[in-house]
Amino acid sequence: MSELKVAVAQWPDGLRPGGSTWKSIAAEVAAQAPDVLVTNEMPFGRWLAEAGRYDPELIPAGLK
Repeated sequence: MSELKVAVAQWPDGLRPGGSTWKSIAAEVAAQAPDVLVTNEMPFGRWLAEAGRYDPELIPAGLK
């Protein structure tokens, strides 16, 4: 039986691809070299559910 290395991460709110925080996280993930990386559902941008009400105008931004 082979082993599977799994990493789990909860990214900080407002994470931006290419930013210094992202580069640091990417380096750490690369160093750990997991076979599977499980992340929170929306690592980039704001969390649409935080408003507490449905706003259909926000949906296109969440799909980018």
